[in-house]
Amino acid sequence: MHGHCVHLGDLIALRNEGGSPTEIYSCSHPMFPETTAKHCAKCEYRRPFDPGDNIPPPPSQRIIEEVRVSGQQRVNTWCVGITTIPTREDYFHKTVDSLASAGWRNPLVFRDDPPARGIWKNWHRALSEMTIREPNADAYLIVQDDVVFSHCVRQYLEASLWPPGRVGLCSIYTPATYDTGNGWFITNRGENLWGACAWVFPPDVAKELLHAKVIAEWDRKRNVEMAIGTWAQNEHRLVYYHTPSLAQHVGEESTISPTWKANGSRKSDSFRGEEFDATELLPRKRRQKIAERGHRDVPIAIVIPCHNYGRFLGDAIRSVINQSVRPDEIVVVDDSSTDNTQEVARSFAGVRYMRINAGSVATARAAGLHATSAPLVCFLDADDELPAAYLDNGYAMFKDPGIGLVYSDMHCFGEETRILQMPTFDPDHIEWDNYIHAGAIVRREALDLIGPLVREDPLITEDWDWWRRIVQRGWKAAKQQTVYRYRKHGLAGEQPQRSKVLKQTDYYHRAGLAYERVTIVTPLAGRMWAWGPYSAWLDRQTWPREQVAILLVNTSHDAEFSAMVREWLIRCGYPDVRVRAMRVGERDLADAPRKKAGTAVRTAMADMWQQIRLSIDSPYVLSLEDDCIPPDDGIDLLMRGFDHDVGSVAGPYLSRFHKGYVAWRLNDAGQRIHFVDRGEGYDYLDGNGFGCTLIRTQLVRNHVYRFTGDNTPQTSPDFDIAFYLALHRKKTPTNRTMKFRMCWEAEAEHLSKDMAIAPE
Repeated sequence: MHGHCVHLGDLIALRNEGGSPTEIYSCSHPMFPETTAKHCAKCEYRRPFDPGDNIPPPPSQRIIEEVRVSGQQRVNTWCVGITTIPTREDYFHKTVDSLASAGWRNPLVFRDDPPARGIWKNWHRALSEMTIREPNADAYLIVQDDVVFSHCVRQYLEASLWPPGRVGLCSIYTPATYDTGNGWFITNRGENLWGACAWVFPPDVAKELLHAKVIAEWDRKRNVEMAIGTWAQNEHRLVYYHTPSLAQHVGEESTISPTWKANGSRKSDSFRGEEFDATELLPRKRRQKIAERGHRDVPIAIVIPCHNYGRFLGDAIRSVINQSVRPDEIVVVDDSSTDNTQEVARSFAGVRYMRINAGSVATARAAGLHATSAPLVCFLDADDELPAAYLDNGYAMFKDPGIGLVYSDMHCFGEETRILQMPTFDPDHIEWDNYIHAGAIVRREALDLIGPLVREDPLITEDWDWWRRIVQRGWKAAKQQTVYRYRKHGLAGEQPQRSKVLKQTDYYHRAGLAYERVTIVTPLAGRMWAWGPYSAWLDRQTWPREQVAILLVNTSHDAEFSAMVREWLIRCGYPDVRVRAMRVGERDLADAPRKKAGTAVRTAMADMWQQIRLSIDSPYVLSLEDDCIPPDDGIDLLMRGFDHDVGSVAGPYLSRFHKGYVAWRLNDAGQRIHFVDRGEGYDYLDGNGFGCTLIRTQLVRNHVYRFTGDNTPQTSPDFDIAFYLALHRKKTPTNRTMKFRMCWEAEAEHLSKDMAIAPE
């Protein structure tokens, strides 16, 4: 262990997580060494107790300089605790619910179980434990178990603390004997302070109080407020109260003795009720500012998947706890770890720990997602960190209801230090390559709609797969200004070094292309002889039918042929088949002598693609003519040819007009040189016909199809040649030179190649 035991022998706190209490153990405390577990089996602590091991050091000098409301010491990060005894559950639940309405969820609960230590010891130990667990909190709030609060007290305090003057203690409960004036006021009642119901301590004041020698005098002698009052008076510390009271004491019995009944002075006359919005007490300008930041009221969950990264996990959790807007749920999902992941996770108050044995980061993230309920979720890898304003600035982007996720640049730290600047959101770009890191903040609704979160392919980049599917469903992404902290290190868990494996894995697996949807677009010219082989291929092809949409563009003007198509459609078993009748040319135009009908054919094809290009909603489109029959696994073969810079992959087919294939390279003069001899594997090329080609849909959608009649090295009357000429030497959205490929194993049988139609 690093200096101290993290599992105190007796339970000192509970946190309610999802309806069931989570045990919270303590480090050792300077005032209570007799309760420390000196031989803790959980962490194998074996050395003698030293009170100096884990209590925060005292301030080097007391902070007495003035801190103005201007924001010099702004309160963003809270640590909240409730002190209680087992017999007061009726009041306790009211307090927890009211705290949530006031703005604080999941407080630490310090219960003085038998044998009771007494109210002062339990209270003092609670404050000590809070400063240990949350050393970077801006404020510590300790409340009794019989107090209720006005609505939005947290927002009000964050806008008004600290009061003008020197930093001091603040009571947000004001008994009747103190009610006076408006807003914050200073009292000098010393040891006669009343009402230890709800105290706010600045960090330095809390730590100074814990080290004060005078506090030992109050052990089992007098109540909490008198102990605090005496210390504050002796140390010349300011004590603030507030009118109206922001809290109310509702208990009818004393927490010190059940036989002591409350009297009128233990109630506040100025409390305006739990439904009162405390932010109404702010000046109008401040109320408007809080209203503008109202998006912060949307709960957020942090899910931290971890496999053998216990050495980094503490830093990750602390970065979450220290957020300027603290999340409502924090869950660590331990996936088969054999290190100290569990001990580290359980050492933090407010962090839920769960264990799975999946060996999959996607499964761990999904488990954390299902274990939380907040509308916004951030997946933080256990070796990364969040800057303090990350959640706050991310919240702001979700004002737009169309935003599904918010990402940022990345600050690499550790073994490599640099800033990775990510592009602004472009839905086309995300399809080519990933620029949204796994630590993005995502809307739960968007994740719920994308289907299975865990794929069977272990080599898939899970976060990229999720983000693409979210964007494909119409959600937008936004980039925030706070930079995500991404740790670069050579250490690896006991699982394979997955990042290294992924770099060596082909694009097909990394991008999860096996799960992509493909739209098959086929113009039907009414050729009865071609429909049989074509429809038979549709029945046989092996790409999953739930991932296939079929768009049949019927240009036949033939009732008998149309009836044949409808009959197949009824029995085909594809869930998404559309038949679109379109008049783009004369009947039988496809088989007319091209010498005479060339212009009509070119015009018809350009017109057809121009009309349908915007109706394709899948990421990939297979342009397949009715007389081209690829292999049954043709779509899979073509999909495997894609890479981060490849725009299309063709299945070659023989030309009916010239020797060789409808595929070409360009020479230095810009002339097309067709492939004549069959090759093998995948070849790069400069263009091909649309007879059997799998294309990124964005390229089809963004191109304007028209017939110009021009025939130069830079233009062509043929729509397919013009398509590739327009993309020649263009950049991809990732700023790479776009490339095109052809898969020889996906060669399609061209049924029309022997029809002896004379070339032009």
